[in-house]
Amino acid sequence: MPRILHTGLPGCRRASLETLLNDFLADLRVEGNRPETLRGYQSNLQTFMTFYKGEIGALSVQVVRDYLRSLQGRSPATMARHRSALSAFLRWCVQGDLLPANPVERLPRINVPEAQPRAMRSGEVQAVLRIIKDKRDRLIFQLLADTGARVSEILSVRLEQIRMAAQEITIIGKGGRERTIYLIKTESYSMLRRYLRSQGWLAGDGETITGRGLLFRPNESKRRNGTAGAPIHYSVIQKAWQRYCRAAGVEATIHQLRHTYATRLINEGKPVEVVQKVLGHRNLQTTQRYAVVSEETVRRALEA
Repeated sequence: MPRILHTGLPGCRRASLETLLNDFLADLRVEGNRPETLRGYQSNLQTFMTFYKGEIGALSVQVVRDYLRSLQGRSPATMARHRSALSAFLRWCVQGDLLPANPVERLPRINVPEAQPRAMRSGEVQAVLRIIKDKRDRLIFQLLADTGARVSEILSVRLEQIRMAAQEITIIGKGGRERTIYLIKTESYSMLRRYLRSQGWLAGDGETITGRGLLFRPNESKRRNGTAGAPIHYSVIQKAWQRYCRAAGVEATIHQLRHTYATRLINEGKPVEVVQKVLGHRNLQTTQRYAVVSEETVRRALEA
């Protein structure tokens, strides 16, 4: 949770929850939190505000307990996200002198079973990719499959971050951390070259990029010939992936492209530290989950 800029002002204890939520999100935005994080907080906290209509100063442990109970029936992961969002908001209220203490911290945490990464089966990735005729979409999904990058990282790539001669791209990951993804010996490298040339962004030498701005742009941005603006929304790409999967007769989430890539690296014997670096994991334990998948894969192969 970042340092909060908000300070308590006279009368804030009587401010509406909606006003406080807007101020909370504004402070998080100033601190540089990602748009996806802000949308998640906003959605979860609006659910709480539908449940609780009182003033912030009257919020008690029992109210929070009743709210969390009202979420029963949802998955543990969903309930944990709601609890986390509410705790962050109330911690912000404490720092702003709107509450004496954070009631969420007096309640037990929600245990979320650790989900093991699930790779796609052999041939499924190519089956989906073969279906895609749109050049932009095909390149997006090929990059995801060839690099293990997150969707938000690929959609945020700017032309200035691409180094064709080195066959690598600098991306901005979680927490604003930079890392490099490599296109060495990948199909996405030649596809990227063709895409850049089709957009008029590649010089004759095949290495110098002449354009600026986002690599992948929403359709309305392309009509304006603009280089600024927000990246393509995650939901647009997610829906496209689901559409292509249905057409290919494959059932998979878009995030499984990342799982599949990581599992392949582990199965090929790449050191787990290398996989951690490539995926941008801060914690090595996160990467080691893929080693468990690899062991299960080996066991099935031996049993067969």
